[in-house]
Amino acid sequence: MRNFMVSDAFAGALIFGGSVCYSIYCVYKVSTVVNSISIPNSEFYFNDGWSILKRKRDIVDEEWENGKSLYVSLAPWLLFQSIISVLFHHKSYLNYLYMFQIICSALYIIINLNLLSFILIILQPITFQLLIITIKFKKRVIWVCSLINIMIFFNINIKVVYNFFHQLQLTDNQVDLLYIALYWINIRCVCYYIDYTENPWKCNITQSLSYCLYLPLLFLGPFIQYKDFKKCREFNNDPLKLRLLLFMKNLIRFIFWWIFTDISLHYIYVNFFPFFPELVKTFDSVTLYGFGYSMGQFFHLKYVVLYGLSTTFAQFDGIPTPNIPKCIGRIHLYSDMWKYFDNGLYQFLLKYIYIPVKNFTSSPYVSNIICFLFIFVWHGFMRMDIFVWVTLNCLGVMIERFFKNIGLQNYFNIFWERHLSCMINAPLLMMSAISNFYFFGGTTIGNIFVYRVIEDKLSSTFILLFTLYSCGLFSIYVKQKEIGNKKLSNKTS
Repeated sequence: MRNFMVSDAFAGALIFGGSVCYSIYCVYKVSTVVNSISIPNSEFYFNDGWSILKRKRDIVDEEWENGKSLYVSLAPWLLFQSIISVLFHHKSYLNYLYMFQIICSALYIIINLNLLSFILIILQPITFQLLIITIKFKKRVIWVCSLINIMIFFNINIKVVYNFFHQLQLTDNQVDLLYIALYWINIRCVCYYIDYTENPWKCNITQSLSYCLYLPLLFLGPFIQYKDFKKCREFNNDPLKLRLLLFMKNLIRFIFWWIFTDISLHYIYVNFFPFFPELVKTFDSVTLYGFGYSMGQFFHLKYVVLYGLSTTFAQFDGIPTPNIPKCIGRIHLYSDMWKYFDNGLYQFLLKYIYIPVKNFTSSPYVSNIICFLFIFVWHGFMRMDIFVWVTLNCLGVMIERFFKNIGLQNYFNIFWERHLSCMINAPLLMMSAISNFYFFGGTTIGNIFVYRVIEDKLSSTFILLFTLYSCGLFSIYVKQKEIGNKKLSNKTS
């Protein structure tokens, strides 16, 4: 039976991999045409690119471009903080370490944004701290405070809030940076103070600010729970040499993916196309689906680099970090996409929303809905593309759970259970992909994919579903291989 599984996985990888490569090649051909013609206002979409490549580079994605600039700006600060943290790596210097991390982050914010921005950033943890002191440790109060902050900063008349931020003498890029910091600090405050209500310790604002303002994670994440963050205070005995070797290994790894992603943007104009939906409508089905896959892979690589560099510095400080996003090309389940793409956010949803709601309602479906409601609010519920993305994801996860509860393994042997599972999940994977296209490209681009699937020839839709079915066969094999390796590792450790 194992030989059948290996052969299935090999066939799936061959079919899915070949289809992906050909469809991306089709996108490359369209991008080459765009590279050779004059585009109005091209300075908003392209720069001259690397001279050695002799092609324009797609610069549309502000998060990627600003993230790279941010890391260049942060690099000396992060290196300095890491060096000083090594010197403070002793229990007797614990309070000094707290204060140093706060001061380092404060100086960076004040120098690169301004003093008023720093005051606005620390306002959330100070507000939560005051609530903890004055209102007897109620979880509901923490959640109400969190949602009020989200509503004020991110959802109630966004133009008014943006105008207010511009009154702070900030550029558009600095405003975006401030927004991102406020997002992350919000859920760190929820984590810190809910953990405190469950297991009270000597709570003080210094600990809270040290956690919320920790510089490697301040602007670009990922989310790390306080119980993991405080492990940097436990002073593990890993030799400094080993920590340095791991640090350099990870640094080289993520800089490689940084360079790879930038090179790919010279050849695949994945962020340019959503600004020209009429052009996207002219794509044949293979090119359109290749464009969709390219959007997903760019999004994946972007967060591999952004999260990877952040966690590299955090790991050097002795903090356990979430796994970096797994490649979307080897995930075929809705639930796995949420679990393995942003594992830090998944852990937050699981611990602070899903499990408490499930314990209260005894319904996993209600828990799923509440989790996705939070995602909707946290990402900005004033946007239709976010609404469609969240709704389809919520629906997909619940459908997947329904079929999982049926238990195909109770009616079929392993071989048929695997194949039927892939058949059932192929349409769900298609829906998952389309929901993400709303998130990546906006409502208009998402609608183009929906209309294409509805209006396309039956043969084209069958080929698409068969390709996604093949992806499932490969994905199941890789997942089970990882589980087996993990069990083996646990036995030997």
